[in-house]
This record gives sequence, structure tokens and C-alpha cells, in this order.
Amino acid sequence: MEQLSEKERNAIRDRMTTNYKTADKQKDPRRRGDALLSLAKAIRDNLHVCPDLLGLCVTCAKQAVAAYKALPDRSEPETLPVFADAEMTLAQIYHANFLPHKSKYYYMGAFADYKALSKRDPRQYLEKVGDCLYGIGQCCLTMREYDLAEGMGKGALQYYLRSGKQGKSYIKAANAHALLAEVTLQTADYKHCLNHLCHAKKILTHNFSAKPLWRELAWVDQLFGELYFACSSIGHDPYDCFRAAAGNLFKIVDENERFAAALQCDLRLSRRLTLSKQYEEAERTLASGIAQSRHALSYPLLVTIAEACAAFGDAVYGQKDYPRALKAYEKAADLLGQVDQWVEEAYLPCYPDVWRNMGKCYQQLGQPLSAEVLYKRAVHRRKSYAIYATERETYRLALDYFALAQLYHTVQNDLPKAAATYRMARAAAQDCAEKHADLLVRIQRALASIGQY
Repeated sequence: MEQLSEKERNAIRDRMTTNYKTADKQKDPRRRGDALLSLAKAIRDNLHVCPDLLGLCVTCAKQAVAAYKALPDRSEPETLPVFADAEMTLAQIYHANFLPHKSKYYYMGAFADYKALSKRDPRQYLEKVGDCLYGIGQCCLTMREYDLAEGMGKGALQYYLRSGKQGKSYIKAANAHALLAEVTLQTADYKHCLNHLCHAKKILTHNFSAKPLWRELAWVDQLFGELYFACSSIGHDPYDCFRAAAGNLFKIVDENERFAAALQCDLRLSRRLTLSKQYEEAERTLASGIAQSRHALSYPLLVTIAEACAAFGDAVYGQKDYPRALKAYEKAADLLGQVDQWVEEAYLPCYPDVWRNMGKCYQQLGQPLSAEVLYKRAVHRRKSYAIYATERETYRLALDYFALAQLYHTVQNDLPKAAATYRMARAAAQDCAEKHADLLVRIQRALASIGQY
């Protein structure tokens, strides 16, 4: 992978900072907005080498949106497209910034603007409407809002097909099918997952002459592999799919893109091997990814490596190999900490899970004080995600409280603290009782065992 020296990265930082100061001095709102939006896009394209410029990138995009909002004729045909483009750019940056709720908000704003524009010029703007829905679908997938993600993916697919553009829109339609395959794979709807993947593969193969689509084809091959791991009754070899994906990725010309995509492929394989209980092979694949993590300058890659480490930790914890699990969780926490250090208010749903599971390892290894610190840290971080208000986060918060309450109850024998914490766990569990009634029953039984209700 191409590596820039610190001197070269400093030169990029200095140039972007100087350009920001110049753009910020523009008095005319339209010119200021144009300059800031152009700079935001330039910084975004350099984040893979200077990830610490993410904050400046967000600032430029937000100020560009604010400048366009100040225009008296914002809804005019000449102005509305650039305002929508600014909102779309900010949404994309926020998504890279692990702030899906903010990203979703700006995607929805851009969606409304582009939809209005599509009534005037359907051929030019229908594809943009699809891009907004696709972006919202990605945000919903990140937040585990699978029903919404599926709806957005289907909407994006329809707009791409209605746009009437050959080649590019059809390729985006394939990506929408792949997004829907990701969603249905998570919800174990394997029949529809297979259907979406077959459509995506067909579209990409048919449109391949328009543009080399190695990365898109590799994504679909990886999803085929994950599906075959998850549903062995289909009867195909998942390893063949991952080998095909690796072969396609090898043909990507850009070295940075090839490295990132290949690492993502290895980590997907590691997670699936872990879920299939092939632990030794999963660990070898994961070790290769961790070894390359020092080259992974982009935050999404670090998060992906951390999630693979956490999944492996979950698996070996289930085998009661607590030292091995703790080592995997600690590596995940270290990688997520790097992201958290640079990205303010980042939404990293894996992070509190890792802390809670580290606490469980320390508890099993006879270190209750360390466990208590980690459980409290998990609860505090999870409560900061209240803005997302998803059923998954509510359930996970109940698990965090329950783990802490059990520590007070069974290890420290502090029954007043245990009772108070069990009640907080119950309050969270009641909000997701329809799907997780078993947890509520466990909490009620624990309260009853110490004479509390």
C-alpha cells in the first residue's frame, strides 16, 4: 500500500488549512458556499491519507450548507441543486464520521430537494433521489434498523431503474441489490438474499464493459460466500466465492483501494469462519488483518478490524477460553479507541459491547473490581447512544445493567446496589420486551431471589 511520509501529510494539512482560511473570508454567500463545498470534497478525497482532517472536512461542509441557506433565492432552479449537493456531501461525510443519525438527517434534506428537482427534470435528478435513499438505507443498516434499511434500499432501486440512464444507474441498482442482500442476510431471510445477489451479479456482468467493476463484483462474491456459510443447505462452497472475490480485488488498479477492499474481504471471511466455529482458521485470517491494521489509515477499516476481533472474542468466550477472549476484546477496544480519539461523538455500537464482554472476562478471571469499572463504562457509553433510540441499543443497555447487577449480587454480595441496578435493567428491558421477553424474565427472577420486586 502506498504510504506518504509525515512531511507529505503535513503539506496536505497545511494546504487544506490555508484554503479553508481563504474560503472563509469570502463575503458573498454563494461564492463562500461554493468555495467551502469544493474544499470539503477535496478534503474528503484525502481522508485516506490524513484522517485527522475529518473535523475540518465536516466544518467546511456545514458552513457551506449554512451559506447556501442564507441565500434569499435558495429554492430557485440555479441554487437548489448546489444546496442539495452540499447536503448530500455533508451526509456522506457524517456517515464516514460514524454519526449515522446526522447523516440520515442531511440525506433526508437532500432527498426532499432532489425530489422537487426531479419533477422539473426527471432524467437528471431521479438518480440523485436514489442516491439519497441508498444513503439513508446505509445509515439504517449501521443503526440495525433493518426494516427501514430494506425499505430505503427498495426505494433506491426503483429510482435507479426509473432514471432511464444506462450503465451508471444500473450499476447503482446492483449496489442497491447488494445493500438489500446485506439486510436480508442479517435478518436470516436467505431466500430473498440469494435473489438480490443473483440480480446484482447479473447487472454487474451485463454492464461490465462500461467500467471495470472489480470491487463491486468482489462485494457480491463476498456476500454470496457469507450466505453459503450461513445457509449450508444451498449446497455451494463459500470458499470458492471468497477466492473469486480475492481474484477480482487483485485486479483493482488503485493500490490504496485494492488494499482496503482486500482487507475488508479477509475480515468478512474471518467473521464467517468464527460463526461457523472454525476457530483456528478464523484466528489465522484475523491475525493477518490485525498485522495490516497499522497501514489502515481510514477509520472504517479500523472499525471493521475491531468488529472482527470482537466476534472472535465472543466465540472463544463461549468456549470458556477467557484469556484468549480477553486478548481479542482488548485488541478491539484499542482499535476503537483510536477512532474514538479522533472522531467526536462517534457512533460505535460495538464499543460498549466490547467493554461489557471484557468485564465478563475479568469477572471469570477473578478480578471483580476491573469488571465493575468496565461494566460502568459500557453503561455510560450506551446511554450516550439514547439519541438513536433503537430497539437494539435498548436491549444492549439492559444487558449492560444486568451484567453489572449480577456482579453486585453474586460476587460482591451488595444487595442494595444489585436491586437498584436490576431495576434499571428491567426498565430498559421493558422497552424491548416483545422480542426479548426472556431477559425480562431473568431480571424478575434475580430480583425475586433477593426479595425484591
